Amino acid sequence: MAPPRGSTKSRSAQDTPQSGTPGPAVQSPAETLSYSGAPRPWKNPNFTKYQDSRNSRKNKNLKQILTQERERAAAIRAEREAKKNSTAGEDVVMEDQEDGGDWMCYHNYQAPPSLLPPKKYCDVTGLEAKYVDPKTQLRYHSVEIYEVIKGFHPHTIQSYLELRGRGVVLR
Repeated sequence: MAPPRGSTKSRSAQDTPQSGTPGPAVQSPAETLSYSGAPRPWKNPNFTKYQDSRNSRKNKNLKQILTQERERAAAIRAEREAKKNSTAGEDVVMEDQEDGGDWMCYHNYQAPPSLLPPKKYCDVTGLEAKYVDPKTQLRYHSVEIYEVIKGFHPHTIQSYLELRGRGVVLR
């Protein structure tokens, strides 16, 4: 029941049970609808944010990466030198390699050859060429560029072909 008007007691003081009287605890609607206590089966309970407390950062800057690669390369070089010195009396041939050697690191990446055909670019604009002029062998991007190519002098055409490495010596 509501207290009579003019009463000095607040409503919240009446709703809360006294310490000596038993009564159910009243939950707010936000507490009843909250899912914060519900189990989360998609989360790993053993997960910690960072495995190693010393290295609490996930990302490294370039200076750190280069320093680690230098240390790693020096360790590999020292290991090879130790092998070379320990097998000095035997007839084992070890090949000397350049700095970086045959291990993969940040300094000496080597990409395998591409399996895709090389792209062809327009000789005039540098955009991807879809067409080739059969008369001059110049590559072009669009019809507008073809109109420009038709107005070129033979010397200009030879200059464009020479830039591409397909220059023809005319006599």
